Amino acid sequence: MLLSVGAFSQNALTNNGASIKVFGSGTPSLHQDLEVFGDFENQNDGNNDGIIDLDNFANISVSGDWINNSFANVFDPNSTSMVDGIVTLNNSNINQVVGGLTPTFFENLVVKGERKILVNDNNSVNNSLLIDGILELNNRTFEIKNKNTSGIIYKSGFIKSEGLPANYGSIKWNTDNTVGTFSIPFGSDNYYADNDLQFSINLQSAMSSGDYFTFSTYHTDGFNQPLPSGATNLETEVRKVVDRFWVIEPSDKNNVPTTDIYFSYASSDVSNTVNAIDPQKLVASRNNTDISKWLDMEPRGIQNLNTIKIENVQSSEFYSNWTLLNMPPVLADVFVPDAFSPNGDGVNDLFLPVFQVDFTITNYEFLIYNRWGNVIFSTKDQTIGWDGIVNNKNNKPLVGVYSWVIIVKGYSDNNFSGDGIKQKFTGMVTLIM
Repeated sequence: MLLSVGAFSQNALTNNGASIKVFGSGTPSLHQDLEVFGDFENQNDGNNDGIIDLDNFANISVSGDWINNSFANVFDPNSTSMVDGIVTLNNSNINQVVGGLTPTFFENLVVKGERKILVNDNNSVNNSLLIDGILELNNRTFEIKNKNTSGIIYKSGFIKSEGLPANYGSIKWNTDNTVGTFSIPFGSDNYYADNDLQFSINLQSAMSSGDYFTFSTYHTDGFNQPLPSGATNLETEVRKVVDRFWVIEPSDKNNVPTTDIYFSYASSDVSNTVNAIDPQKLVASRNNTDISKWLDMEPRGIQNLNTIKIENVQSSEFYSNWTLLNMPPVLADVFVPDAFSPNGDGVNDLFLPVFQVDFTITNYEFLIYNRWGNVIFSTKDQTIGWDGIVNNKNNKPLVGVYSWVIIVKGYSDNNFSGDGIKQKFTGMVTLIM
């Protein structure tokens, strides 16, 4: 059956195997050409799947649930464009469900009003997803097939991710070979904040055809648990880490271009009751799963209100799991004299660094170089200092200026980062007699 519909209203609509064509006004607008005051359900009548062909920017407005219980996509697979049809889920008073036995491949989807909850996986939109309400991913993946940065259009509201590992609520975006900034208006479900978790990635060069990213974020407890899938334990005191992780999964880890990434956090992520965070000093950090480290790349970032931007992330630096933290204070406050006199008078006879009282050393190396760059003294015992002997023919100290290097790993009372963080100190010392 072919049913042509224009400017038509229904209390509810069940398409039981029919082919329905809806004609629009010919211009992209949110004019409602078919208005359903209730649920829409697509079915198979035993022989045929229900099919809808949206022509000339036709718009179906539905105030109830959207259910696809056929065995194929709702919309005509033979349509030449699959870009001009619009479905508007527009109830502002009650929740609406998107579900059914089979995911729906929308041409365009408008989310307007109260929350729309995904109850089946892998729904997608071919052209654009317009957010003017709440889309709750509910541990499901929603796919943006449009490779352009306009694949998501934001007006108000938010997308709620918040799915915990390993069942993230994710936006999968087929970025393909497009250069530019892709933004996902995630929100913490704070009605006064809307898209307070806006998550963006700026691709500075083209990837390959077919490449994509999936984007997720979720709030943790005060101990930063649970960790993202595959992530290793944090090396920073959890009170200094925001209670949130971000996950960016590329389709091809070896083909990620240089990127800028923008992380926005919610007020609940920096709660003063469980954290001791200075928001003005937050930087971005990621987990290198190859070596099970978070801090092998020095965390960095530029702040603008509640958003941290990390610039020029190279392919070699790019991993999936990210968070925001306050960098630990300088762990080793060390006093190193700039001169000493090994003349045997019992005063300043040894050149020996002195660390702060609350600093615990787990690894240590102290080296002295002459002016030609040769090592003339080294020790791994922090209690041993240099007596000025340079192994010359008289085995005596020689007046002059020498370079020194200290490589130390440890932790202080204000930082509980496992066995500590490695630091390097350098300087010059004058040997006098």
